[in-house]
Amino acid sequence: MLLALNGCTKAWRSEAIDGRVVDEGTDAPIAGAIVLVNWQIKGMEGYPQGQLGIFERVTDAAGRFQIPAWGPKRPPMGTTVDASDPTVRVFKNGYEPLVVRRPPNSKDSAHVEMLRLRRFEGTAESYASQMDEFWRPLNVNFVIGRCEWSLAAQMIHALVRLRGEFDRAGIRSDLPLESGLCNAETH
Repeated sequence: MLLALNGCTKAWRSEAIDGRVVDEGTDAPIAGAIVLVNWQIKGMEGYPQGQLGIFERVTDAAGRFQIPAWGPKRPPMGTTVDASDPTVRVFKNGYEPLVVRRPPNSKDSAHVEMLRLRRFEGTAESYASQMDEFWRPLNVNFVIGRCEWSLAAQMIHALVRLRGEFDRAGIRSDLPLESGLCNAETH
């Protein structure tokens, strides 16, 4: 009977995702932006249970990134993946972080999605607050009790460096500390 139920779990797949990150005000490409695309596995209560698919890329000089096609893959029995996944997160220091939730365009694998980042204008304290909001779901997904953070190593390490900048300026932040990341000795 368990095998029959396992056969009822939806298989997930994704076409390749081609994207481009540009400055919202100028349409200039943004090189070096970190793009994290993930399909999160959720348990019965909606609590994160890991990742079905996760890809991290850094944009090139033209602001482009590419996520390969993958699947089919099934989440473990008793879990699911949100129909609005993948979640696309984009970070470049000095810009407002971007979070986009929508399925990839499965009809046209050559589709290039334009992701527009807005330059941050405000106080360092308000930037720290905004970055804390961006970090919270990543904290739950990739750090607490799991070593999945290594799947998003560039994003996490960029946030660790930003935390260091905030700390040196005396600005409170919940961004990660290097000491808070799991490693071979802690897990």
